[in-house]
Amino acid sequence: MAIRIGTSDEYVFEQIFLDLEYKIDVPRPKTLLDAGANIGLASVWFANQFPDADIVAIEPDPSNFRVLKENAAAYRRIRCLQVGLWHRNAMLERISEDAQPWAYRYQETSKTAQRNLSSIESVGLDDVVNRFFEGSIDLLKMDIEGAEKEILAVGGQWTNRVQTAMIECHDRWVPGCEKAMEERFPSDKFDARQNGENTVFVRRAISDATANSGDQTFS
Repeated sequence: MAIRIGTSDEYVFEQIFLDLEYKIDVPRPKTLLDAGANIGLASVWFANQFPDADIVAIEPDPSNFRVLKENAAAYRRIRCLQVGLWHRNAMLERISEDAQPWAYRYQETSKTAQRNLSSIESVGLDDVVNRFFEGSIDLLKMDIEGAEKEILAVGGQWTNRVQTAMIECHDRWVPGCEKAMEERFPSDKFDARQNGENTVFVRRAISDATANSGDQTFS
């Protein structure tokens, strides 16, 4: 597995493979969307846990994406997309050039800035879901450094297709992320719990069925 020594890749590896921050008890997914895939460590974790799951991994940064492709190469069910995720199709630019690779943040560019060769194409979450998911999104993992506020606040049809979501909010950078998240996954439809830095939402019909069966679907 490829990581860049001396960067935040090392800490991300520890979070996922040593601290097991993505180890949760929810229904076994067949479809999975890794929004904010970084170098693909979460996608690789999920691919090993759920070898029959089809995974779409989204990462906008070119340097991160190169390592993502390398790490995903051995997993035929991981599909990698080099695009940004936003509440609509637009062009994005990185906010700060001195951040660690796990914390790259983007903002929508002006029409003039769109001519900048460093700008990155973004797509709306509905577009991704409609293109790559025929039915439900069994597991949505979202870690996109504050851009989640824009996506969650605007909403879209994708919400109705998510069964389980794992979201890391970044209110410290973009106030209002947590409020948008709670409104998008309301308590009358989803059970919520904290798992490390992530909030896990499980759709109630799924959660109740799992509880009643007594099955442990994640190990």
